[in-house]
Formats: sequence, structure tokens, C-alpha cells
Amino acid sequence: MGAVACGSGQYFVCNDDEDCAGAGGGEVCQPIGACSVPDDACPSGQRYVEGSAPSVAGECVSAGAGTGGESTSEDDATSPDASGEGSCPDDWWDCSWAHRQPLSLARPVGEVQLGVPVLVLLTAGRVDHERMQTDGEDLRFVSSAGAALPYEIERWEPEGVSMIWVGVDALGGPADHLWLYYGNPVAEDAQDRAGVWPEPFAGVWHLEDEPLDATANANDAVVMGESPIAPGQIGNGRDFRGTGSHLDVLPSESLTDVFVGGATVSAWFRARGWGSSGLGRIVDKSTDGAGWLLYVADGGGLRLGLDLGDTAVGWETPLEELSLLRWTHVAITYDLLGETVPRVFVDGVERPLADPMAQPLLDPDLLPTDAELPLLVGNRPAGDRRFYGVIDELRVERVARSPEWISVQHDSMRDALLEYGSIESWEGAP
Repeated sequence: MGAVACGSGQYFVCNDDEDCAGAGGGEVCQPIGACSVPDDACPSGQRYVEGSAPSVAGECVSAGAGTGGESTSEDDATSPDASGEGSCPDDWWDCSWAHRQPLSLARPVGEVQLGVPVLVLLTAGRVDHERMQTDGEDLRFVSSAGAALPYEIERWEPEGVSMIWVGVDALGGPADHLWLYYGNPVAEDAQDRAGVWPEPFAGVWHLEDEPLDATANANDAVVMGESPIAPGQIGNGRDFRGTGSHLDVLPSESLTDVFVGGATVSAWFRARGWGSSGLGRIVDKSTDGAGWLLYVADGGGLRLGLDLGDTAVGWETPLEELSLLRWTHVAITYDLLGETVPRVFVDGVERPLADPMAQPLLDPDLLPTDAELPLLVGNRPAGDRRFYGVIDELRVERVARSPEWISVQHDSMRDALLEYGSIESWEGAP
């Protein structure tokens, strides 16, 4: 037995009927670890005590929740009763969780996506935060096939919008939904940030608070100059204001020569202008003779440049492809050793290149490396190419993603991918 912390207070957790024993008699330790006392006003004849978890305190125990103590086995507590009412359905992932909701695709996905991160936004109109633990420790996400999925809470805000990233094993086709489970007052936090962002993710920076890398590569950024936290597309981002402001990520193997073999670089931004000299850097990992850079250009173009030693190459969209003072998602996919030039996506849609140069013929053994170069966000090392505005949700992936993948990501991050179904309950909690 014991007391479990719950925000500013505590609630009692029982292991057997003896933990609940009091002067009145008839106390029962229910299967969810909460004590109940006799109450003829409840159909089950039992009511949870006030010292239970907030989601059940003072409520009637459902008729299918079992009688607790030695008289109820785990099988008895999670299998249907004779009436079939108030019992745990056969397709319920784990009957220790009282509630669930289906999260279904709002539109068809053209091709099944594997290992795809999906943004889940929980608001008062979609879920009941009161039925969850104070900090969401009992959240669980389950695939349509019944497998528990890794997740990461970027922001937990019961009075506003809670933001959670879920690593979905398969999305599209028959896998057209996943499940959100909650309502277990004794469940422990099960976040698995690295499981949401495995390889080929090389770096993922939500920029919600500290500019930390969500992947296991630990490519955390250091704030240089004036780049305060500001409202972003997803929670918060970073506003680049000072002349030399940027985020500095130290060199690492995971970020070395990412375009050799194929990579995708993506970000959200809201630009107030086109940056220093009209060449505001989103990302810069370059120096004279090596590296790459992604930047906006005066007039609304998006450019990818690479320094290949004796040769510098670059591609750009037509001007006016980007707009000021609005949130825009951009993604570039490119394989330096492939047969095609980069592909550029703006707000999930592939855009043409302006006067594209041909793909250069390169000898892999003679390519310069950027292994010793830092990755800068919002500027270049000289400090004279500052981005004017806010950057959010920057990702570097060591794979050239498909157009469908980028479209799914764009829809997910603007809250247009999922529909939130009604709450289903078996345990009877409110």
C-alpha cells in the first residue's frame, strides 16, 4: 500500500482488502488499486472512497469492476459478466485503463506510412483531462493492431492544449486509426522520446523550451545571442532578434554529410523579413569548401546550397513562393549521389525549381566532409545572415522522404490529420 503523489496532493493506493480495512467493515480493494466502501445507492453496492485518485474518488464502482481482495481474480475483473454490461470488452487493450478514444484518419493516406510521428492535440473539447492523472502519467497510445506505441509529451496543459508526439508503427490502409487510453490512477509515466524519433532521424528540435534534440543522438543546441522563446506553430519556437543570434549544435557523427545517401531537412517558420542581406539562414552547416545551407531569399524564394570544394552548387524556387508574416512549412529532400536534383515542398506540396541546374557528377571518394562543422540554426558562423522571425520544429533526417510522407507530416502538424472520437468507458468512471 502507499500514497501516490498527484499534483499538489496525494491519493491512496491499495494492494489488498486489508489495506482498506476500517471501522465500518465491508471495505474492498478494487482492481484499479483504489478502496471502496459499501453503498446501497450504487448498482455495484460499492463506492470509491474520497482518498482515491481524482478520476474515481466518491464515484460508484461499476458492476463489472470486480469485488477486490482475494475473492476476485484478475481474470474475473477483466472478463464480461453474465449480463454483458459494465464489463471490459474483449478488444480492450488493458482493462486497468478505464477509458479510451479512437483517433482516426481525417483523410485517406495514399500509401501506408511506417514509423511515422503523429502530433496529437488534446483539448477540453476532445478529451476529459479530469479523468487522467494530473500530469498525464496514464496516457497510452495503442495501434489498430493492439500494440503499445511510443510517445513524447511536448507540452502538458490540462487547461489549454496538451501536445503529444506518437510514433505510429503503420498509418494508412487498414491501419486507419489508433487508440488513446487513459483512466488508470496507478499507472506510471511511460514516455519513450527516443522511440518516437529513431533512426533515420538525426536531429529533432521542437524548440518548445530549451533547444534540446528529441532523438537519442543528443544533438542539443546552445543558445547564442538574442533568440528568445516565442509562440510557434506547435507550442513555442525561437525568435531570432539579435544581430549574431543563432542556435549552435556541435559537430556529431549523426549530422555529418547527411545528403550523401539522401536526407530530408524540414522546418516551420514565420518570417518578418527575408533576413540579413535578404539571405536569412534557416540552417547553415557550411564553410568555404564544404557543407550545406538552407535559407530564404529576398523576394520569397527558398534555396539549398552545397559547397563541394572547387564547386558550389545550389537550387532555388521561383520568387514569391514564400510569404511574410504567416506560418509556412518547408521541406527539402535530396541525395547528393543520386540521379535527381533536390525536391522542394512548401506547405506539404511539391514546388518547381527555378532554372534548375543539372545534378553534378561527383566522385564519392573526393567529396569534402562537413564532419568538423557545427550546425547553426537562424544564422551562419559569421553572424551576418540572421533569419528575421520565428523558427519551430526543425528536423534533419538521413533519408529522402516521399511526397506522401511530407504531406502527412504537414497535415499532422497543422492538426488536420486526425479526428477524435467519443470517449468509451468500461470501468464506469465519470
